[in-house]
Amino acid sequence: MISSSVMSMTVLINLFIFQALYLLVPIGIPFFYTLIKSSKKLRMASIATVFALIISTFRPIPSRAKLINYPNPTLIDSLILKCFSFFNDSLKHYFSYRIIEDEALKKNKSYLIAAFPHGLQPFCFGCYMFDNMVKGEPVNVAGASVLFHLPIIRHLISFSGAVPATSRNLGVLLRRPYPYNKTVILPGGIAEMFLCRSDVEQIIIESRKGFIKVALKAGADIVPMYMFGNTQLYRVAGGKFGEFLQFLSRKLRMSIIGFHGRMGSLLPFPVPLTAVTGKPIVVPAPIPNPTEEQIEEYHQLFKIELRRIYDKYAPLLKDYAHKRLYFENETVPPPPPPAVAEFTRFPHKL
Repeated sequence: MISSSVMSMTVLINLFIFQALYLLVPIGIPFFYTLIKSSKKLRMASIATVFALIISTFRPIPSRAKLINYPNPTLIDSLILKCFSFFNDSLKHYFSYRIIEDEALKKNKSYLIAAFPHGLQPFCFGCYMFDNMVKGEPVNVAGASVLFHLPIIRHLISFSGAVPATSRNLGVLLRRPYPYNKTVILPGGIAEMFLCRSDVEQIIIESRKGFIKVALKAGADIVPMYMFGNTQLYRVAGGKFGEFLQFLSRKLRMSIIGFHGRMGSLLPFPVPLTAVTGKPIVVPAPIPNPTEEQIEEYHQLFKIELRRIYDKYAPLLKDYAHKRLYFENETVPPPPPPAVAEFTRFPHKL
């Protein structure tokens, strides 16, 4: 039996490595510049490394449609399952996460699960994915297309069976039978990475209607998921500096965020995570060419159900009892001043 301390250390190392890889490219630019000025040997080695990364970035990755061959896994599949099972147990210990289904999903239906909020890093979604995989019900994953252009990262996420979140790919995923009948996306994306506050919850939903159209075309039921705790894993820079980084990210079409985790590191805070899925919004039959009115109708139903599960379960969670959920078209109160401000404020009269 593996001790809790060993599990905690394992998951900390795994999370640190993942975050380090995610930041490899921006950190590597000044490092590479320093190396090429040092010596001829280092210059040649650095240039060779850059070429290898470029080839890795643009070289096609073999399609891995299914990570595990259920219900008859091979020997390699069994080894992969054992690894994921250990990682799943480590995440459970570190985050104390749990999954709540407000209504059980059926095996004979296809589901498009739209999860909110994204947070800086959607670890709650990762917990949901690992837990379902260990149970023998793996979820299909569709991620941001930019992730499939990052060296090393693209190979890791492609190995898990993830694909870019395009309409075509989603259409293929939503036609899979059980146990691959659940597909998960995070519509909020990069925009929600900046919306991490301790006093309120904010999501981008009003302008996110593309997933509704895809589900209607495929005839898949639409399931809202709220990931409690996902926005509390890191402290994200706010104020004028945060607004500048958000502006810069929009212009460059990539996330540039000031943040820190546990003890000022890249590791997330060990906050409890809870993934709640609501009642499916039934799509009786495929609609090949949904109208704007039909898309808007199902979009409204989705928003109502998403807010219902938030209002139902937030009061039951310690850190969410007094937190309100805001959509992007609603007026959000200004953030409270940081605690340190009370001790650094200049007096009005000297």
